[in-house]
Amino acid sequence: MNHLLDTLSLPPPADAELAAAVHRQYTLKPGVHDTRIQVAVVRGIVRLTGFTDNLLSLERAEELARAVGGVRGVVNELQMRTADLPDELLQQRAAALLAAECGPHPAVQLAVQHATATLSGVVDSWVVKQWLLRVVKQVVGIWHVQDRLTCTAAQGISDADLSLYLDEQLTWDAYLRADGVDVQVQRGRVRLRGAVDSDCTRSRLVATAWAAGATAVDAGQLAVGVWARPAAQPRAPRLRVPDGDSAQAIHDAWQLDERLGTDLPAVEVVNGVATLNGAVSTVRARQAAEQDARNATGIWHVNNHLRVWPRRLPDDAELLHSLHRAQAHDAYVQALPVNWAVEHGRAILHGTVPGHFEKARLQELAVGTAGVLSVVNALLVQAHTSRPPRPAAAADVPPPLVA
Repeated sequence: MNHLLDTLSLPPPADAELAAAVHRQYTLKPGVHDTRIQVAVVRGIVRLTGFTDNLLSLERAEELARAVGGVRGVVNELQMRTADLPDELLQQRAAALLAAECGPHPAVQLAVQHATATLSGVVDSWVVKQWLLRVVKQVVGIWHVQDRLTCTAAQGISDADLSLYLDEQLTWDAYLRADGVDVQVQRGRVRLRGAVDSDCTRSRLVATAWAAGATAVDAGQLAVGVWARPAAQPRAPRLRVPDGDSAQAIHDAWQLDERLGTDLPAVEVVNGVATLNGAVSTVRARQAAEQDARNATGIWHVNNHLRVWPRRLPDDAELLHSLHRAQAHDAYVQALPVNWAVEHGRAILHGTVPGHFEKARLQELAVGTAGVLSVVNALLVQAHTSRPPRPAAAADVPPPLVA
């Protein structure tokens, strides 16, 4: 227990040090191009703004920031801005990338429809499943990934494959720095040697080896000591955080999050479960409050009981005018001929837009408008092959295929 007490007694890193550590995570761990991501830290709360060009980068930016020791919470305002490509081309690129990165998996099927990739079939371990999903999420132009893969027990997995799967998972795990760990595989048995910073990290390494398909795991020569981790490096996962500290982290994140406005809801944390109560003015505020709570340190589950109820509830005609005005003032979608309708506070969108970014942008305008109680987004994305290329801004230079 001494190493844990030593860790808890260390002073918290300064905000500038935490911001540098987040950027260092983006450099050391794969999956994030941070050239268009801005990182700001206030009282240990990380705020991410800007754009990414693929699903994996969007997810990893938040995951890696949360994993930095000293970070109390993450306010994630990142958006995805990427090319709109035909489904046939997306499927070709995803299939080629899967073959190049993961090798043949004859029991796995890939289908792409409306920029949504679906993976189905059977794999022999949880690690392989995560690997396949990560690869597909790297493809620029894919907006959603559906996981319909089933895991079965590995049958006679080779040492080479087991070593490959294990190295892959250790490389991508946000909470692990495996550079001080030696991994040996022989006849399905995994032997771990070296040093890690906590019992939690040691347990995670052992669990990763089992998940990769090991028949036995020997971690007897894996030492534990706080000296194994420099300051502001990935923290050990699942360290116990007092409920009061978690609640304060959520409240501090809400104060930093402009999407919530000035009326902050109430939060109660019991055994790592956060319960949100009260009223917020917009649908976006309700979503952001839950997201911030989930990203707070020590939280593993959130009960969102928030109601969307602005101080003044406009009638449908006034609300429709507000939506038209919001679109007219947005540089990205102001010229799009979409149809708005409002029924008892529910905003309904109809029409056709050039791409998925514009569809998501109009949805954001609706959920951020005070008085909108729910949104139905029935917008269609224009057929990729039937529209002329969209003029590219300076920040919209076509990105590479893989992050």
